[in-house]
Amino acid sequence: MPPAPAAAVEPVKPKPAPRPHAAPAKPKPQPTQVAQADVAAPPAVERAPARPAEPVVAAAPAPKACYDCAVVESVREVKQQGEGSGLGAVAGGVLGGVLGHQVGGGTGKKVATVVGAVGGALAGHQVEKSVRSDTKYEVLVRFEDGGTQLITQDQAPVWRSGDKVRVANGAIVPR
Repeated sequence: MPPAPAAAVEPVKPKPAPRPHAAPAKPKPQPTQVAQADVAAPPAVERAPARPAEPVVAAAPAPKACYDCAVVESVREVKQQGEGSGLGAVAGGVLGGVLGHQVGGGTGKKVATVVGAVGGALAGHQVEKSVRSDTKYEVLVRFEDGGTQLITQDQAPVWRSGDKVRVANGAIVPR
């Protein structure tokens, strides 16, 4: 008898070891598909040839701000007319009446007295206003921040246009 054909035997594969029990894995988010036309290519960067480093020079410290420093823009004399109190008019009227009474005779004397009194009163009032008038001086200064201030003084100032000054408590002082 002829020998029997041998049966094909498949090798036995070992079974994998059981895994420990774990939570089910979360599905990973899928990347969104972006069309190639939607993404811009980064710009090409040209690199300059390396240069030697320049020495570092310390900058001068900035000057401190001076909030009351200014420059005189203009100086102006202003005459202020005085006010009459009535004393000048009364005194002028009396004096004018006395002088008018000395002119002429009869009715002319009366007219001259009245005209002299009225004219004297007007003249006396004007004289009193003139005597009581005052002269003030206006100095316009421009601050370093661009603002301006008008300062009024009783005495003639020593400042001229272009002088550098400071304003302290409303008065001009040298810088």
